[in-house]
Amino acid sequence: MDRLSVHEELERARADFRRLVESSDDDLLRKPSNGTRWSNRELLFHMLLGYLIIRALPGLVRVFGRLPRGASRGYARLLNAVTRSFDEINYLGSYAGGRTLSPARMVALFDRVVDKLHRRLDTETDADLERGMVPTHHVLSRHQQLDDTPAPLTERRCGYPGGSSVRSFSMRARISSRT
Repeated sequence: MDRLSVHEELERARADFRRLVESSDDDLLRKPSNGTRWSNRELLFHMLLGYLIIRALPGLVRVFGRLPRGASRGYARLLNAVTRSFDEINYLGSYAGGRTLSPARMVALFDRVVDKLHRRLDTETDADLERGMVPTHHVLSRHQQLDDTPAPLTERRCGYPGGSSVRSFSMRARISSRT
């Protein structure tokens, strides 16, 4: 794994997230996003939530990376079985978080999470970084949906000037500039 490229990607994500939040006024944040049930503000929280979850994943991957592949497959089957519940909790969590956390607090929290991810990356061994898990159907289907999305999130599609790609976010939902 090229640690430098991961560090660079984290910094791009930080800059892109900050730019999206800071260039959005209250009216734009209240508008519905394109392709989701969330408002733009809730969608931004969902992006932040993804990075918060990433902080917890290394421990899980470390445990399953040391277990037989069957343990990882069993865990993947369990997650696949609760996909519908997960989707609802995922929606409600981002709905509540987007309404609770101010945009400024989202940026501050995103900055802290990225700083912690940088530190974690620097302390991981190469062996730990090479570990993996069996992906779930839920994860695969989400990535397939994302890969089929016609275009990545861009500032122009979000109603922001410039149009540079915000490819650092793992989802390609679009922030709406609809009136």
